[in-house]
Amino acid sequence: MYAGGLEEQKEEVEWQELFRDEIWFVVSPKHRLANCTVSLEDVMNEPFIMREAGSSTREKTQTYKVSSPKIALQFNSLNEAVRSVMTGYGVNFVSSLVCQSIC
Repeated sequence: MYAGGLEEQKEEVEWQELFRDEIWFVVSPKHRLANCTVSLEDVMNEPFIMREAGSSTREKTQTYKVSSPKIALQFNSLNEAVRSVMTGYGVNFVSSLVCQSIC
């Protein structure tokens, strides 16, 4: 899953790709799913730390034919959401570029 995919690019704007930003499934290092390969269905059964309604990553979780995630906590700040995941309060999908800068 990529952030800012081609489907979001308007035809009337000229686009030049500079880099790709993947969306990563992130958990605390102590989480039972850490360093595991899991299905999207299993991921969606975990309590999620989500961004506010309307955020691009949150919208992408609704793209796939799986049940909506259980929202444990919601933040307006990406930094707060990632830090809550790191401390073990839940899981999330986060931009790889953000993960690399925060984590």
